[in-house]
Amino acid sequence: MDIYDLKNYDFKNYKYSKEALENLKKVKKLSNITRLISIILVIFPFIKYLKTDNFSYVILIFLILILARFIEYKKYTNIKLSLSKESLEDFHDFVYYFYCKKRSKATHNMHLLDLIYCNFERKKYDIVLKLLDSLDMTSPFLQNRRFLYYYYYAKSYEELGLIEKSKEYLLLLNDLVKRNGLSKEAAKIRGIKIIIE
Repeated sequence: MDIYDLKNYDFKNYKYSKEALENLKKVKKLSNITRLISIILVIFPFIKYLKTDNFSYVILIFLILILARFIEYKKYTNIKLSLSKESLEDFHDFVYYFYCKKRSKATHNMHLLDLIYCNFERKKYDIVLKLLDSLDMTSPFLQNRRFLYYYYYAKSYEELGLIEKSKEYLLLLNDLVKRNGLSKEAAKIRGIKIIIE
């Protein structure tokens, strides 16, 4: 079975490489640590508040909570990005996708877009197309990202020499720009790096 056929892949029988499993464990461990720290820091200020009337102290604790969450989030994001930038031949991206698949649809689509971007930058256009096919375009999260969706399709088909398929998505992209009343400059700002006719 094609390991990039993400809609039909048999996840239960998938065999992970040793390194991929280690990376997946790091993500899960950090996720659990983040939850534990959050619980402790959320409960702590309320316990202290019962013992003191100093409300500013409570505010300080909440600021510490926010900082801790931010630090853990940055670490967590860095691990995920390192997974997504590894070689797909070693299955790291696939493990990254598998982890995201367990999460909410919005989160899943968001991380899958990250994965598409990483492979697009690596010029692995055949993989980009397969990942694009796995996106759930009914998701509200993706409704405002159709620009990138069409652009990745158009550019990937173009790079693979499938000019007619590329033109189909360029027309959709052009139509989308017109319907939204965007100028060429505005389209570029939205992340479209091609000149729209």
